[in-house]
Amino acid sequence: MLNEFINRKNQMGTILRNADEMTKLKRSLVSKFCNDFNNRLAQFSLRSQLLSYYNSILNLLDDFPQVREAYFMLGLPNEKKSNLDDVAGLTPDPRQMRKRPRRVLSPDGKHVLNIWFIPHHTETLIMFKTLDDEHCVRALTYCLLIVSALHDMLQYLCAHSRLGSSHARLGSRKMEFVSADWGGTEGVGAELREIQKQIDNLPHSTDPHQVSEFMALRRDVMFLELDTAVRHCMADTFLSTGNVQAYKSIVNNIHHALPALSNVQRPSVFSTYFQVPEPLEPRDLSARELFPVRSFSGVNGPYPTMFWQWHAIENYIQLCLAGLKDVDRHVANGEILGVTLLMEDVLQTGFQDISLLTEHSATSGEPDKLKERKVRSASVRTIDVKKLPHSASKQATASVSLSRTQEPLKSYKLLKFFLMLWKCLELLKADWGRRRLGVQAIESMSMYRNFW
Repeated sequence: MLNEFINRKNQMGTILRNADEMTKLKRSLVSKFCNDFNNRLAQFSLRSQLLSYYNSILNLLDDFPQVREAYFMLGLPNEKKSNLDDVAGLTPDPRQMRKRPRRVLSPDGKHVLNIWFIPHHTETLIMFKTLDDEHCVRALTYCLLIVSALHDMLQYLCAHSRLGSSHARLGSRKMEFVSADWGGTEGVGAELREIQKQIDNLPHSTDPHQVSEFMALRRDVMFLELDTAVRHCMADTFLSTGNVQAYKSIVNNIHHALPALSNVQRPSVFSTYFQVPEPLEPRDLSARELFPVRSFSGVNGPYPTMFWQWHAIENYIQLCLAGLKDVDRHVANGEILGVTLLMEDVLQTGFQDISLLTEHSATSGEPDKLKERKVRSASVRTIDVKKLPHSASKQATASVSLSRTQEPLKSYKLLKFFLMLWKCLELLKADWGRRRLGVQAIESMSMYRNFW
């Protein structure tokens, strides 16, 4: 900065005799220095987070060696790259079988090459070093977004495959994977193959912005499905069947586990007397612009400058079902499967025209049916809707059904919207039920039946 100041001073000469011009020059140089310093620190932070994520993935894959060998490529120390480890390596060759490039992003950071490549830490420390600071930060940011989403989904899949483990099934044998009803190694591999197919069907499959957006959407939908299944479906099913012990176990555990698996705002210990003024909330865009420090302290947990504990995702998922018996875990598995099947129904319906439903419901003269006292799954009750006539149903659902594989971005945007709307309706229903019954919480089978 001093050298540039001397050069500019020699070039501008008499102009700098004006005090205002000298102040302008100093401000511009100080501002440029701060931006450059921020970009350098951002690079160090991004590289350290990449190292932490990759180490967590490697530690997780140590328990699933078959998945690691079948779906991932591990980098070597000080690995030398060839011409095929670039965009040219994505071009198929009919004469020989080519492996995927041994890079996550291209050297210029503009193309996604292979998200399944786990570089050695020596490569992570020097990747994109040839780019200028701004482009280097952008490339590292895209790489971190992709790797973090992949890590979270892998943690979820491995945790889900272990949820069915029990001493009664395992016995004295040491098994690599758990029972097939919870997926096991086969379920993890199927999901990873599905992710690659969906990336290949993106409009621009090598665009880092689109790939990172898709990975983030898929991760959000995956954790929202778990949140909905545990918080609402499992709790309602256990309560409706009179299994109060399992219900209380679920309700007590989710207070600690589910907030840690979501992006809900959590204040820090430093913002107790330094909060964002009402009516703003720390997560609001206006609060971030007007009060950036207070907003940062009020969103990112008790210690906002500490890295999020990525390796604890599996522990939090297992904590949700920690107090359940083996029989209750089968019920929990059924509820998770029910939510997954409901998502397929949502995709088949697609963006349905609501006006057709309104007209039909207004003209239908069917008498109200008696309420059934038969106990049913909470995820099944959600699917109960009035059927349209054949012509109206065909008109409403024509050319709007979506496919996860063929249209991944649209599909996961719709699923995320549906799950968020479902959560809002569940909160509204629970609050209305407590007010209607005049109680603090609905915690017994009799109250639940009166509520329904």
